[in-house]
Amino acid sequence: MKTSYANLIYGCKIPRLFIIIIFTIEYLLVFNKVTFSAYGLLLLLIYVILTLLITCSNHGRNVYVRYEQELSIVLKNVVVAAIMFIILSCIRLAIVQQLSLYESNVLKIYVNYGDVNDFGAVRSNYLLASVSTLDIIVCLLLLCAIQTATFLVMNAVVGFFQRKNAIYRRLYICGNDDIDISAIPGAEKIKLWESGIKQCINVVKDASEIYLYDIPATQRNDLLKECYRHNKPVFFSAKLSDVEIRAAKVAQDAEEPLFYIAGHGMGKRGAFLKRAFDVLFAVVFLCITSPILAVTAICIKKEDAGPVFYKQRRCTKNMREFDILKFRSMKTSACEVGDNAEYTLTDVNDERITKVGKTIRKYKIDELPQLINILKGDMSFVGPRPERPELIKQCLEEIPEFAFRNTVKAGLTGYAQVHGNYHIRFLEKLKWDLMYIENYSLLLDFKIILMTIPVVFKGDNV
Repeated sequence: MKTSYANLIYGCKIPRLFIIIIFTIEYLLVFNKVTFSAYGLLLLLIYVILTLLITCSNHGRNVYVRYEQELSIVLKNVVVAAIMFIILSCIRLAIVQQLSLYESNVLKIYVNYGDVNDFGAVRSNYLLASVSTLDIIVCLLLLCAIQTATFLVMNAVVGFFQRKNAIYRRLYICGNDDIDISAIPGAEKIKLWESGIKQCINVVKDASEIYLYDIPATQRNDLLKECYRHNKPVFFSAKLSDVEIRAAKVAQDAEEPLFYIAGHGMGKRGAFLKRAFDVLFAVVFLCITSPILAVTAICIKKEDAGPVFYKQRRCTKNMREFDILKFRSMKTSACEVGDNAEYTLTDVNDERITKVGKTIRKYKIDELPQLINILKGDMSFVGPRPERPELIKQCLEEIPEFAFRNTVKAGLTGYAQVHGNYHIRFLEKLKWDLMYIENYSLLLDFKIILMTIPVVFKGDNV
């Protein structure tokens, strides 16, 4: 297995307090006209609290994965901006109504007693009333863009100095699964079974970072304790039990701390929101991609006069079988496969793929008809990749836990698809999918959809 230096060192080292200070300064610069008033100070306090609770929350900061941390900050900034828009609009409406009532009362005094009042002093205290809804939207979008750009720059600068200026001795300890560290500076590798656990423990204190790959639970616990003793940062490959524990909550039994796992899944309310999300996005994407769908159908038909679409049996939630719909990318003879035929994976050089098929496979256009499967309820927009029943049966013989993926609907895109390539091993695919299931949220769905975009445009083989 070849490991990636760029992926492993990913992660934000910027303190939360620093992020809050920078974001607050940028807020003051954008909303300087309305900040220094009673309502302005209240809005500033609300913004700081929202930034602390939403933008600087743990989810996203503790994810050391390519793209994902930046997307977390972008989406959270959008959420903060949306909440601030609602609050600003409500306060502005209340102020306008208050001003109208005040002006009406003053006008009555003028008519009855001939007393003239100056409204300028009153309006100066309510500058927010003169700000239009469009101004609020523009300012919030500007703030969101500035803060996102600021965070990306800060993260890039910190990452650059972390990679280039720091002198690291990276120690890789691997078990049965050997890894290639040739592209990683300052790295050395020790095989557990050749050197022994005692030798591995002895060298931990001299390393800057430790990476544990495919280490049995007992030996891994010993190494983790040694890393903890010497305060060493450590990365280790996840086991299936680790994925489950990661979603656990803390409980207490008398003086004993406990981990509590309430179960997995999203519940009825989450399932309803996800279904609404799927239908909405499927309709929008069908409308946006309809020209691409039409051109692709014409090209496929013109090349060999065969059928445009290709159906194949796949499994979704609770192992329910359905017919997945795709644009045909292979020759007609290759698509005529019986239910009992042996499952074979294709690659980009497969002779059975048509000329049009190579293009639509590269940019995932062949997957677009699955939007219809989403509307029918067979699939979700985000979820584990739907697999063939024969392949699942084969995987279950080697990895019985592979069935855990089918506790949710299969997806058009998913965690495993954006983080791995087409030939990702089934165990790694299962780990990514279980991480998605255990940590499901609409925010995570948005992130995965956004993470899919660069994958599609780069034409990665995923």
